[in-house]
Amino acid sequence: MPNGSLLRDVVEFIVDCEHKTAPAALPDSYFAYSVGTRNLKAGRIDLGSAKQVDAATYEAWTRRGQPQCGDLILAREAPVGQVGYVDGRARLCLGQRTVLIRPDPSRADPRFLHYLLLSPPVQQWMQDRAAGSTVPHLNVADVRLLELGTLPALPEQWAIREVLSALDDKIESNGRLVNAAQKLAGAVWSATTNRPRSASVATKTTIGDLADEGALYFSDGYREQLSNVVDAGRREGGQAATFSSVVVAWSSVTRMPSLKVAPASTSATSSWPLNRRQRSWAASSSL
Repeated sequence: MPNGSLLRDVVEFIVDCEHKTAPAALPDSYFAYSVGTRNLKAGRIDLGSAKQVDAATYEAWTRRGQPQCGDLILAREAPVGQVGYVDGRARLCLGQRTVLIRPDPSRADPRFLHYLLLSPPVQQWMQDRAAGSTVPHLNVADVRLLELGTLPALPEQWAIREVLSALDDKIESNGRLVNAAQKLAGAVWSATTNRPRSASVATKTTIGDLADEGALYFSDGYREQLSNVVDAGRREGGQAATFSSVVVAWSSVTRMPSLKVAPASTSATSSWPLNRRQRSWAASSSL
């Protein structure tokens, strides 16, 4: 990396963590979150997995500095190099093997510095510096000497921040959509496989049970005649849907809304294999 700024040159301070584990709060005394290395993932702080602590622990663990909006939390061990941006929406204290970094806004935009620390050259510098240890780690002195290269002027930093933040927000939004879709799919599957056998008895159903009843039809998903799949669905009084190598024929026994999935630009009697154009899928749901 070319000569340029060191991390110590563009921050107000770098604070090490307490070298002991913060005690978890009792259920009625939650006050703040302890952010350790396991809670720093893909450039974000995952509060969902963070330990909650009480007010007394928070005060003791933030004597050297209370994290505030715009600060960065860096993991210096297990694994080295993960960085989270403090957005100020929750009270935080440092977990073990982390450091608190407060950027100097007159030298480095906090968000820009966050992205810079996540960049491949800086990440490689940290990995190289930590590699000589039995357990890869960075000392606080190493963090202060972290090489950043030549930083652009602040207006350019702000422009870069805006672009990357917009992409980051989109990624986070898509992640929430994926999580919602997974929960919906799980609810649909649960409703399908835990359906009542009688008015008073609910029985858990296995994939084998669904196959025996004709609710599941297995094929290789490639050589099978689509007309055969559709016929299988009709015999069960429902529609057939192909998901990878499993063909699901929704029937009256599932008591589920119909889900129709068919290859785009093909008829219900098309044969397999499909060409590249036909392999694009169109899906519609009548939930």
